[in-house]
Amino acid sequence: MTAQSREIIYIDGKEERMAAEPLGFYLNNNPQFKFKFSNTACWRGYYGTWTLENDRLYLIELEGNIDGPDDSWNPVDLQYLFPGQEKVFANWFSDIIKIEKGDLLEYVHMGYASKYERNLFLVFEEGVKVDEYLIENN
Repeated sequence: MTAQSREIIYIDGKEERMAAEPLGFYLNNNPQFKFKFSNTACWRGYYGTWTLENDRLYLIELEGNIDGPDDSWNPVDLQYLFPGQEKVFANWFSDIIKIEKGDLLEYVHMGYASKYERNLFLVFEEGVKVDEYLIENN
C-alpha cells in the first residue's frame, strides 16, 4: 500500500496534518456512501478538513469522488454526506488521532507508517477530546 495523503486538522488556528481517518468510522456505519479513489496516495477517495474547537472535533470540508456515468468520477463535497450542514460534530469518532511533528526521520511507503521526530496523540470519545500525549521518536 502506498503512503497515504494526510487530512488537515486546525488546532488553535494552526494547520496540522493527521495520520488518521476519522470519517472512516462514520462511513463504516453508513455503507450507502461509497467513494472512488483517484490515486494510490488516497485509497479512501476523499480528503477531509477538520477543526478542534473547545475539545470537540468537527468536519468542516470534504472533497471526494463517487462513481459517475460510464465509470467516470463525480466530485462531491460535504453536502453529499451531510446535506444542509457546514460544520459537522464528529460524535461517531471514539479513537486516537496521530499528528506527526518535526522532521521526517524515516519514510515508509505504506499507509501512515513513516516516522517523524514527534507524534502528538489526541484521544477522543464520541467526538470529544479526553486526553493527549506527545511521544519523542529520537
